[in-house]
Amino acid sequence: MRRAREPSGSVRDREVAESRAVRAAGSTEGNTSHRISSALQCIFALYTQRQGQLNLACSNCQDVWDKRLAGSAITQGQATGYPLYRLEWQTLGSLQRRLRACLTGIRAQPYDYGSPELVDLESYLMSRAKGMPMESPAVRP
Repeated sequence: MRRAREPSGSVRDREVAESRAVRAAGSTEGNTSHRISSALQCIFALYTQRQGQLNLACSNCQDVWDKRLAGSAITQGQATGYPLYRLEWQTLGSLQRRLRACLTGIRAQPYDYGSPELVDLESYLMSRAKGMPMESPAVRP
């Protein structure tokens, strides 16, 4: 199953719209915890969605971090060092830039900077690092 993005009006578009609606509604309604849970499920679905010609999801690498991919060690996917200096880029880069590079690496269409998908993935990865010490700016190969 190869897909970088689903067509307009797809289930994913509805999930993103629902996620945005949950964030916009805030805590003014009594059913907030259910709607937040629903939004987190949408974000987790994006994190585990297989994409690109290599048919990989973020979770395929980040949740199996004791392995190697293309000769490089796979990290745990904790966003504690951003912005970071990547030797490959020869400059500082954001987490969104790294996510786009990863999507390109699995031969998927990268999301636009600031897109809801990148913001959701960035938020999820940062939530996984909750409580860990920040090391910014970090240096990576």
